[in-house]
Amino acid sequence: MLSIPPHTLCRWMRTNEWTFRRPGDKNDLAYQSKIAAGYLEHRVTTGPRPDGTEWSSTQVRVTPKGLTALTKAFPPAATAA
Repeated sequence: MLSIPPHTLCRWMRTNEWTFRRPGDKNDLAYQSKIAAGYLEHRVTTGPRPDGTEWSSTQVRVTPKGLTALTKAFPPAATAA
């Protein structure tokens, strides 16, 4: 398991082209290359709004294969500090 703060991981993933944000959006999206490699996947959640319409939200999830790759990018000696 990675021993780094979530905000550090998210910033690293955006900087190293694992994820990106569309202008005006608050949610990250995975680059297709990382989805195709099996490192990331999208999880879509939906629900009802009070006016009867439906909302949807997308979250990026790291797969076990992606966690293995991230472990190599963040060796234990670097995360212990």
